[in-house]
Amino acid sequence: MTLRSQLAIAVSTLLFLIFVLLAVFDARQSRDYLDYQLSRTAQDTANSLSLSVQSAWQDAPDIAILTSQVDALFTQGLYQEVLIQDNAGKALVQRANSENTPEVPEWFESLYALAPAAASAEISDGWRIMGSVSITPHPGLAYQNLWGRFQQVAVGLALGGSLAIVLVFSLIGRLLAPLERIRRQTDSWAVGDFNSLPQTEIVEVQPLIDSHNRTNAALSGLITGLQDDLELARRTNELDAVSGLLNREAFVRQIESVLQGDEAALGAMIMVRLKSLNELNESIGRALVDEFIVNLSHAMSDMTPRAQVLGRMNGSDWSLMVPGLDEEQASEYCGRIQWLCEKLAPVQEELIQVVATPVRTGMPLSDILGRLDRGLMEGLKDAWVPEAKQMPGWRMNWRRHVGEVFGPKNLSFRSMAVVDREKQPIYNLLLTQLSGPEGEPIGAPSFIPVLAKLDRLSELDEMAVQEVCKRAQQRPQGVTLSADAIQHPDRLERYVTLIGDQAAKITIELSEADLVAAKPMWGTLERILRAYPSWVLKHAGLHSETLDLVRRFAPTAVKLDNALIRTSMNQGAEKSVVRTTSHLLHSLQCKVLAEGISESNTWDWVMLQGLDGGQGLFLFEDPVQ
Repeated sequence: MTLRSQLAIAVSTLLFLIFVLLAVFDARQSRDYLDYQLSRTAQDTANSLSLSVQSAWQDAPDIAILTSQVDALFTQGLYQEVLIQDNAGKALVQRANSENTPEVPEWFESLYALAPAAASAEISDGWRIMGSVSITPHPGLAYQNLWGRFQQVAVGLALGGSLAIVLVFSLIGRLLAPLERIRRQTDSWAVGDFNSLPQTEIVEVQPLIDSHNRTNAALSGLITGLQDDLELARRTNELDAVSGLLNREAFVRQIESVLQGDEAALGAMIMVRLKSLNELNESIGRALVDEFIVNLSHAMSDMTPRAQVLGRMNGSDWSLMVPGLDEEQASEYCGRIQWLCEKLAPVQEELIQVVATPVRTGMPLSDILGRLDRGLMEGLKDAWVPEAKQMPGWRMNWRRHVGEVFGPKNLSFRSMAVVDREKQPIYNLLLTQLSGPEGEPIGAPSFIPVLAKLDRLSELDEMAVQEVCKRAQQRPQGVTLSADAIQHPDRLERYVTLIGDQAAKITIELSEADLVAAKPMWGTLERILRAYPSWVLKHAGLHSETLDLVRRFAPTAVKLDNALIRTSMNQGAEKSVVRTTSHLLHSLQCKVLAEGISESNTWDWVMLQGLDGGQGLFLFEDPVQ
């Protein structure tokens, strides 16, 4: 029950008791007053009657006159009994009325019983006493008066009490309004709303408002700073640590975005490969090689201002996409880059290979990179690699091969423990492996994209769910569901139904990138995921939507992508992106885990950043089951 309701009930009860006591007190006061008035009136009437009957009482009483006087008096209904007696106690005239008042409830007469005193007076001629008059008041009219007054008072108090309760409830609501605003503002912190609260006229509440606003401002500054740090670190995560250019992941994302654009023709993509990087490091030292890489990267960036995307794919390769280049211009570009390398090279020998290939909108990136790889591997004399040099049939052959071997017979599972800070298992994550005709292993990164093209990921998800349900009988398990389960919420709901009563023992893992891509399905997914007791957002931290996803879908935990962890370690900053992300996620009551721990030094560093646990084959691999 709310504080407002409790206070309103308490005040209303107090007012009700006060009003009842007032009604009772008023009725008792009125009863006492009426008792006194009835007794006083009866005595006055008795005195008056005794005087008026003297004229009808000389030597003997005139009964007719006495009777007429008593009847005239008795018809008023004010008296219960009127009695005239002589000196011997003989009743000369007597009238009695013992009927109750029909308009007044008996319980009221019992509760407020009237007991007026009977009145008496002597009949005398001044010297001798001739008889007596006795009058007993009848309380009927008094009861009617008292009952009517009681009803009026009760109605008045009920109306006044109801109005008072409404006013009290409204007043309490007004007094508690600042507290309710504080509660709503506190709830809104989780969604990033840090607006200040208005001042209040309630002196006792104003210090609380001021304190809350100071806390609000401090949290706003802290969260804003952490988000800025996170965004800066995320941008840094997209850059190669040595050259400062885009790394492979960021380069691929930008190129794929460009290829999905509306331009009919784009130009050419150029790839530069540094020969024998390891031998060069050994012969002249890593410092000189890194200096050469930096100088060459900056020179290429300055030399190719038209380049739309420029990145370092790995230690030995650079790629750049330049719009508007035809074959002749692309070959010239390659020559200029070759000349630039010879100018900056720390040794007098040919260090790089340069090739170029055409790029058009809608062209698969794998085809483009395949032609460039083929040009570099075959050492073509001409730097231009036309579309005819596409790797012959490899994609179709591989797709057909995977489609033929995929099935329960060739699909096997092993598990890897996800552990807490003390390296105690939280659950075992199911890993999938496909075997070829000769038993050769085919890793998930190789066959899952093919299954996506073949629209067979749902088969993989269903087999994984069935397997994890079997294993959950022994220990808690985790299963990764593919993008297909997110893009088809009905299938995700079916997997949840298959898990059934074992949901408390089975953790579902979903990829952050897959969830971001399925934004049109968020309404349905939110209902399913919020109802599931334990699910984990994996490969997280590389998208700006991480915090928004956590706020909306409320996962049990978030697994930070290993690329984010590696980049943060290389920065060497005390407040790394991993620590920042961990603080932000913990503020949303979400656990934070690490992915891909490959050595104990990395595990120790991750634990220093405040994470709650992690996974990694190097430390936590279970035997193949």
